[in-house]
Amino acid sequence: MTDPVAGPSGRARDLFLVANNIDELGGLQRVAHMLAELFAARGHRVRLIGARPFEPPHHYRSAGTTYTTHVLGERATPDGGGRRGAARLEQPTPQDIARLNELFESVPGGIVICMQIHAMNWVAEAKTSHLRVIGQSHESFAASVGVKGNRTSRFGRIMSLYPDIDFFLLLTRPDAEQFRRVGLNNTAVMPNPVTMRPDTPAALSSPTIITVGRVAPEKNHRDMIEAFARLAPDHPEWTLKIFGDGPLREVLDQQIRAAGLTDRVLLMGPTNDVERELLNASMFALSSSAEGLPLVLVEAMACGVPCVSYDCSPGIREIITDGDDGIVVRQGSVDELSAGLRRLIDEPETRRAMGQQALVSSKRFAPDEVMQLWERFFDTVER
Repeated sequence: MTDPVAGPSGRARDLFLVANNIDELGGLQRVAHMLAELFAARGHRVRLIGARPFEPPHHYRSAGTTYTTHVLGERATPDGGGRRGAARLEQPTPQDIARLNELFESVPGGIVICMQIHAMNWVAEAKTSHLRVIGQSHESFAASVGVKGNRTSRFGRIMSLYPDIDFFLLLTRPDAEQFRRVGLNNTAVMPNPVTMRPDTPAALSSPTIITVGRVAPEKNHRDMIEAFARLAPDHPEWTLKIFGDGPLREVLDQQIRAAGLTDRVLLMGPTNDVERELLNASMFALSSSAEGLPLVLVEAMACGVPCVSYDCSPGIREIITDGDDGIVVRQGSVDELSAGLRRLIDEPETRRAMGQQALVSSKRFAPDEVMQLWERFFDTVER
């Protein structure tokens, strides 16, 4: 049996995937390990690099994977914000950069994929003249800029660090175009793949709504709880399960108690088996104030679960076709969010039809489809 050879060019590559950390239980880390495994399976030589460790670490690698993992720095200073294991995103030390250079200099050429904006501070200080450098952002342009034009420090770092790299990848075309309008002429688009594809889709018979995401302000779970509270009296058999952990857990618990929904709205904590929870639900809801191209929406659809989502970024409508495979409602409208959930409760036939169409729609994000995009992109980068 011959080794797999990657890409239309017929050549395997040395790839370095760099993130702020690679061992936190989170969406970005799941994507990082997923990409590393998919690239390695296609014959690429993959090194997945975390700038700092995260404690307690979550273990993503499955048996038989061939990519290697590396953590550069020491544990940073706790951020004091209640996020378990989190740390202030401190600048790299000379020793940190020396370790990164050692990895980069182990190959005569290759491609660096920097998956987060802070990690680009590290890559920018390293020796990369023999490498191609690709930067990524997994949030929308609006989230990078900030609320009402109050530009975030992330936006400043993007505008400082990203103009001179080979390409800056965004998750959606509208976001790439907006960054191009503010002066970044190296933008391109690359969606994330979704490996979740169960043999049997969700039955959509359980009276359960779920959401998955860090219990933090940007996920806006307070709106989700309020939306459910408005329909709860008319549908006493239904429950809302919130999977995730974070600094607002106590605040949400107080809101649930005040609404008299302690046995109906359940703070489930983190889960290591998102697929199982999706298959046991009848709809997925998202109430975030900002997103990029939320992977968990596609995962829900790949399980045949229809979604109701705030229209919080261009990525939402690139995933959901409103009224066809899910429901998209006006950003910040608790009334519309509640009405969308109520519709899928009251109309089980609509729920099943949307779930079936969601299965079809999610195939655009299948690993083979997205890997082909990456392979063609690598050929472009190396021209």
